[in-house]
Amino acid sequence: MADESADCVTVAAPVRPRRLIWLVEMAFVLLLVMYPLSYGPVMHQVSRGRWIELWPVIDEIYAPIEWFGNSSEFGAVILDWYLGLWGA
Repeated sequence: MADESADCVTVAAPVRPRRLIWLVEMAFVLLLVMYPLSYGPVMHQVSRGRWIELWPVIDEIYAPIEWFGNSSEFGAVILDWYLGLWGA
């Protein structure tokens, strides 16, 4: 009598790619949320005289947000309001 377990073939669905896609999506969403929210605390530190030596890097990183603030009155109002929350 042949081994009956050899007749049954089980195919496991790959779990890792789904988990990896979920992690990449969550990291992307977190980056999209944290990037603009980090502008206030960083500018607060710069306005206090800290991180001055990093200003060229900070200026490049936050150039899109500064462009938003300089491109329209709406952007300027929003940015001024948010920086005011942080005392920057």
